[in-house]
Amino acid sequence: MKRIIFTALFSFLLTLFFYQSINAQMFVGTVKKAEIDIATADDNEIIAAVTGKSIVITHMSILNNVGTSQTVIFKDGATSINGSGFALAGNGGYTFDAPGGVHVIRLSASTAFNINLSAATNLSGYVIYYED
Repeated sequence: MKRIIFTALFSFLLTLFFYQSINAQMFVGTVKKAEIDIATADDNEIIAAVTGKSIVITHMSILNNVGTSQTVIFKDGATSINGSGFALAGNGGYTFDAPGGVHVIRLSASTAFNINLSAATNLSGYVIYYED
Protein backbone atom coordinates (compact mmCIF):
# COMPACT_ATOMS: atom_id res chain seq x y z
CA MET A 1 0.00 0.00 0.00
CA LYS A 2 2.83 2.41 0.88
CA ARG A 3 4.50 1.60 -2.42
CA ILE A 4 1.34 2.49 -4.38
CA ILE A 5 0.95 5.79 -2.52
CA PHE A 6 4.64 6.61 -3.02
CA THR A 7 4.43 5.78 -6.75
CA ALA A 8 1.31 7.92 -7.18
CA LEU A 9 2.87 10.82 -5.27
CA PHE A 10 6.12 10.53 -7.22
CA SER A 11 4.22 10.50 -10.54
CA PHE A 12 2.21 13.54 -9.49
CA LEU A 13 5.32 15.51 -8.47
CA LEU A 14 7.15 14.52 -11.64
CA THR A 15 4.20 15.63 -13.78
CA LEU A 16 3.97 18.91 -11.87
CA PHE A 17 7.70 19.54 -12.33
CA PHE A 18 7.62 18.88 -16.09
CA TYR A 19 4.45 20.95 -16.52
CA GLN A 20 6.04 23.95 -14.80
CA SER A 21 9.25 23.46 -16.74
CA ILE A 22 7.39 23.37 -20.08
CA ASN A 23 5.31 26.45 -19.17
CA ALA A 24 8.46 28.35 -18.18
CA GLN A 25 9.98 27.53 -21.56
CA MET A 26 6.89 28.68 -23.46
CA PHE A 27 6.96 32.26 -22.24
CA VAL A 28 10.51 33.30 -21.67
CA GLY A 29 10.17 36.91 -22.66
CA THR A 30 7.73 39.78 -22.63
CA VAL A 31 4.77 39.23 -24.92
CA LYS A 32 4.69 41.85 -27.70
CA LYS A 33 2.38 42.85 -30.54
CA ALA A 34 3.36 43.97 -34.05
CA GLU A 35 0.85 45.55 -36.41
CA ILE A 36 0.68 44.43 -40.05
CA ASP A 37 -0.22 47.12 -42.57
CA ILE A 38 1.65 46.49 -45.82
CA ALA A 39 1.02 46.95 -49.54
CA THR A 40 4.34 46.28 -51.31
CA ALA A 41 4.77 43.38 -53.72
CA ASP A 42 8.05 42.23 -52.15
CA ASP A 43 9.47 41.44 -48.71
CA ASN A 44 7.93 43.54 -45.95
CA GLU A 45 9.60 43.55 -42.53
CA ILE A 46 7.01 42.97 -39.79
CA ILE A 47 9.31 42.34 -36.81
CA ALA A 48 12.92 43.53 -36.85
CA ALA A 49 15.69 41.07 -36.04
CA VAL A 50 16.98 41.04 -32.47
CA THR A 51 20.68 40.18 -32.20
CA GLY A 52 21.20 36.79 -30.56
CA LYS A 53 17.47 36.13 -30.04
CA SER A 54 14.77 34.21 -31.87
CA ILE A 55 11.36 35.67 -32.58
CA VAL A 56 8.66 33.27 -31.41
CA ILE A 57 5.20 33.91 -32.87
CA THR A 58 2.26 32.56 -30.86
CA HIS A 59 -0.63 34.16 -32.77
CA MET A 60 -1.12 35.91 -36.10
CA SER A 61 -4.18 37.29 -37.90
CA ILE A 62 -4.04 38.61 -41.46
CA LEU A 63 -6.67 40.11 -43.77
CA ASN A 64 -6.47 40.75 -47.50
CA ASN A 65 -8.24 44.11 -47.82
CA VAL A 66 -8.94 44.00 -51.55
CA GLY A 67 -11.19 41.96 -53.83
CA THR A 68 -8.34 40.20 -55.65
CA SER A 69 -6.37 37.26 -54.32
CA GLN A 70 -2.64 37.26 -53.74
CA THR A 71 0.08 34.87 -52.62
CA VAL A 72 1.51 35.37 -49.13
CA ILE A 73 4.92 34.01 -48.12
CA PHE A 74 6.16 34.11 -44.50
CA LYS A 75 9.92 34.47 -44.19
CA ASP A 76 12.57 33.75 -41.58
CA GLY A 77 14.85 36.57 -42.73
CA ALA A 78 15.23 35.81 -46.45
CA THR A 79 14.19 32.13 -46.18
CA SER A 80 10.62 31.07 -46.90
CA ILE A 81 8.85 29.34 -44.02
CA ASN A 82 5.84 28.16 -46.04
CA GLY A 83 7.44 27.17 -49.35
CA SER A 84 5.95 29.00 -52.34
CA GLY A 85 3.31 30.55 -50.08
CA PHE A 86 -0.45 30.23 -49.99
CA ALA A 87 -3.21 31.96 -51.88
CA LEU A 88 -5.16 34.44 -49.81
CA ALA A 89 -8.56 35.06 -51.39
CA GLY A 90 -9.81 38.54 -52.05
CA ASN A 91 -11.22 40.05 -48.85
CA GLY A 92 -10.19 36.82 -47.12
CA GLY A 93 -8.21 36.26 -43.99
CA TYR A 94 -6.48 33.70 -41.81
CA THR A 95 -5.83 33.36 -38.12
CA PHE A 96 -2.92 31.26 -36.91
CA ASP A 97 -3.14 30.40 -33.23
CA ALA A 98 -1.21 28.06 -30.97
CA PRO A 99 -3.31 26.87 -28.02
CA GLY A 100 -1.50 26.85 -24.71
CA GLY A 101 1.24 29.20 -25.83
CA VAL A 102 3.07 26.77 -28.11
CA HIS A 103 4.59 28.69 -31.02
CA VAL A 104 3.10 28.97 -34.49
CA ILE A 105 6.44 30.08 -35.96
CA ARG A 106 9.90 30.13 -34.38
CA LEU A 107 12.51 32.05 -36.34
CA SER A 108 16.25 31.49 -36.41
CA ALA A 109 18.29 33.66 -34.05
CA SER A 110 19.04 37.19 -35.23
CA THR A 111 16.57 37.15 -38.16
CA ALA A 112 13.59 39.36 -38.96
CA PHE A 113 10.04 38.19 -39.62
CA ASN A 114 9.09 39.21 -43.16
CA ILE A 115 5.94 38.78 -45.22
CA ASN A 116 6.26 38.71 -49.01
CA LEU A 117 3.23 39.72 -51.09
CA SER A 118 2.70 38.82 -54.74
CA ALA A 119 0.60 41.96 -55.36
CA ALA A 120 0.91 45.58 -54.27
CA THR A 121 -2.39 45.51 -52.40
CA ASN A 122 -3.13 46.04 -48.72
CA LEU A 123 -2.67 43.26 -46.17
CA SER A 124 -3.41 44.10 -42.54
CA GLY A 125 -3.48 42.32 -39.20
CA TYR A 126 -1.24 41.71 -36.22
CA VAL A 127 1.31 39.31 -34.73
CA ILE A 128 1.68 38.31 -31.06
CA TYR A 129 5.23 37.19 -30.24
CA TYR A 130 8.08 37.13 -27.76
CA GLU A 131 11.86 37.06 -28.04
CA ASP A 132 13.77 34.02 -26.85
